[in-house]
Amino acid sequence: MKIYRLGKNAVKTKPKTLKIADFLNLSVLSVPAAFDWSMVDGKSLIYGMDGNDNHEDCIFASACHHIGTWSGNTGPEQVATATDALAAYTLFAGYDPNNPATDSGAVMLDVATLWRTKPIFRHKIAAFAVVDLKRLDLVAAAMFLFGGIWIGWSLPKAWQGADIWDVSSNGSTSGDWAPGSWGGHATHGPAYSPKLLGIKSWTKNVPATIPAFTTYAEEGYGLISTDLWERLTGSLCPAGVDGAALQNALIQVTA
Repeated sequence: MKIYRLGKNAVKTKPKTLKIADFLNLSVLSVPAAFDWSMVDGKSLIYGMDGNDNHEDCIFASACHHIGTWSGNTGPEQVATATDALAAYTLFAGYDPNNPATDSGAVMLDVATLWRTKPIFRHKIAAFAVVDLKRLDLVAAAMFLFGGIWIGWSLPKAWQGADIWDVSSNGSTSGDWAPGSWGGHATHGPAYSPKLLGIKSWTKNVPATIPAFTTYAEEGYGLISTDLWERLTGSLCPAGVDGAALQNALIQVTA
């Protein structure tokens, strides 16, 4: 059984980071009970390994998966390669293919911050917002509005080789079920239902139960694309999004 690599380092926080709740009004926002941005016209979009089988570049592989989802839903699908993801790993985190010691992963918040000014797979983001993972209503809304969310996990060793991410049958969170006993991992999450999240990890769709998500997901971000997910800006904001608040926040965080 091949155990793939990870690469998400410890969670970092910044006090002024934009939060999803700052500009969403859930009382008037219509979010479907279930949706899947990875399916277009009945066919699944393509999600590659992007180097994460042999390198600690999960943050950049999952970022490329986001771009694939955004592009596949708004025009021709853009499918990244390992070269694209590893180039971003080098640009953002100093990875040097000639120095194995530099293959040590990255911090999601640091990458999100730099992504506003540096491209991953030829694309930048306008901004990002933290999702409160304890509030599933915000999680669902963010996944729907942003074409998925960027999720950072503290994976248990028990999930190695698993086809579904779930909690222990006896409720254990120790030993192989301890958060982080495998390591930190970043994924693109484009699908939501009341019982399962659809997670893109490596080349697979990995269903994650809601209890697994609330137990092992430790950070999440909505990524506001500059050129592929533009309906969240200006007059194109859907009902429930405070466009003025969002624009003001974007000005503040990109100043």
